[in-house]
Amino acid sequence: RRGAREGDALVLTGPVGGPGVGFHRLRGRVGPSGRHAAIGLLYGVRARVEDGLALGASGHAHACIDLSDGLGPALHQLMGASGRGARVRWDDLPLARGLLATARRARVARTYLALHFGGEYELLAAVDPREVDGVLAALRSARQGARPAVIGEVTRGHEILLELEGPAVPIGPEGYDHFRGVT
Repeated sequence: RRGAREGDALVLTGPVGGPGVGFHRLRGRVGPSGRHAAIGLLYGVRARVEDGLALGASGHAHACIDLSDGLGPALHQLMGASGRGARVRWDDLPLARGLLATARRARVARTYLALHFGGEYELLAAVDPREVDGVLAALRSARQGARPAVIGEVTRGHEILLELEGPAVPIGPEGYDHFRGVT
């Protein structure tokens, strides 16, 4: 988890928010979605072993973490261990299918589903920016259907910010806590 460098590209191995979408669909708060599909979104996540192997084999990932507790907590853990900050661009986040509609119907913040609900096992890596295209290509060939994306960069300092609309806003560390549930 340690080793992210200022200027590194933040690479996410796939979409965020799927478990949150599944949870709200399963609770019936978003309309007549199929129960089977909702269960798949909530409980059908898989560890990204192939992605981790591809990142390691590339030799260009300086630090990496999974998103089991959410992207927000993962950013705080990765940047905290590295003594750095981060800037994430909302428009570059690969979102789970149906996230925006689910957030609207369930009256839940879209940023909560994408950044803090957790339950997905995508990987977040700090990658040498000169090698990011090759790393993205390696991730795409490591797993069929992979949708890796550069979502931001590692910055000097300790602020973890989200560019959404207007001035960048802090991303909090809230996420799933295994001992207390969602925090």
